Amino acid sequence: MSAIELGDVTTAPAVEPEPPIMSPGLLRVALALLTVVGLAVVGASARPEPSRQLHSIWSIDVTDLSQYSISGDTVFVLNSGWDLTAYALADGRVRWSRRLEHQTAATADDVASLLLPSAYARITRAEVDGLGRTDNATAATLALDPATGNERWRSPGGVGYRDAATALLIEADPGGGRPRTFRQVRIADGAVQWTRPAGRPDYWIAGAGHLVTVGADGRTEVVGLTDGGGVSGGRLPLSRDEITAGTADTVQIDATALYLKRNEGGRLTVSAVDLATLRPRWTVDGGPAAREARLCGAVLCVDDGTATSGYDLGTGQLRWRAEGWINAAAVTGGRLLALNVRSAGEGLLDAASGAVLADLGFGYPVWDTTAGTPTFLLRDTVTPPGRTAVYRVDSRGGGRSLRGSIDSIPGRTCVAVRDRLVCQTTNGRLTVVAVA
Repeated sequence: MSAIELGDVTTAPAVEPEPPIMSPGLLRVALALLTVVGLAVVGASARPEPSRQLHSIWSIDVTDLSQYSISGDTVFVLNSGWDLTAYALADGRVRWSRRLEHQTAATADDVASLLLPSAYARITRAEVDGLGRTDNATAATLALDPATGNERWRSPGGVGYRDAATALLIEADPGGGRPRTFRQVRIADGAVQWTRPAGRPDYWIAGAGHLVTVGADGRTEVVGLTDGGGVSGGRLPLSRDEITAGTADTVQIDATALYLKRNEGGRLTVSAVDLATLRPRWTVDGGPAAREARLCGAVLCVDDGTATSGYDLGTGQLRWRAEGWINAAAVTGGRLLALNVRSAGEGLLDAASGAVLADLGFGYPVWDTTAGTPTFLLRDTVTPPGRTAVYRVDSRGGGRSLRGSIDSIPGRTCVAVRDRLVCQTTNGRLTVVAVA
């Protein structure tokens, strides 16, 4: 980690970090001196004030395959798919640790919700050449109490979709892996809210209060996630190939519509279909230059490699065009995070108008998981090499203030919580850093 270590958790997942070995007064003096020296060698244009500091609070050994997440004031770390430990964000104190019954390929989202695969089932998928391919599907889900690590409940199926209070569990058909049963449960206690046969659809998508299933013939059913009741039914104008090869990019969903993306004859089009009636609303033709289209909060973003165009979701009419900004994605507060094609830096756009709210410049913005704003900006250093400079960001105006540097970051593996920066670094550590 960076030059100043105030305590280090050992490699064992359930051992607490040791306290500082220096006296508080001497530690403050050393901290100030070392911070000034460290800032002098960071490759950055801004000159930091002497009072600005950055230092490690605690860290633990992890591997490239480790998963971690933050919820409230707790950091959850899953090592090697076996050992799950909860650490206090403030000081690294171990709150609980448990070894799972089965090694799991849990994702960061699984760790965030503490809804973990607890068993796997073999499924056989038929390939186009007639041969079968064996794969694994989650057969059961284990829910843990974030306060104690104790088991809350266990239920058949894997998590297909979740929100803050509920999870949609899906039992897969062993012969093909298509959904056989949908079951919605309450995360707090596992109470089943509704269950319904899935009908082995070729494609399904859930979100924004709806579950949509599509068969190979285009037969479509829309179900309300609240009660599992039918909302509408009919056929979508999709070919069998589009359905069976369906991905999250092909079909997107919001509270009132499905959005079907196609690329025909070199032209990208997006069609909106009303969820209540399955009738078409509008079609946007992005033209031959369009590369990508995605939902961006209140608008549909169409990217042609030089600019992003925002289309009204209600009418399909063009609202705005942001020249020089691409790869826009919705973030909190009606804003979009986009890439500047000229500087390769990132910035915040207003989703309603396309106006640039803040040019963050080159680097990797790190978002505060509680406030939903870019709190820090990280940049690789030139002198010395192998470090990452940390800037505090004014998310409204885009101003940046250098705070110091940390060990190099392998990819976008950092999150922020208030004045804490949590990163998985190239030296095999997960480190929590306090940023003044």
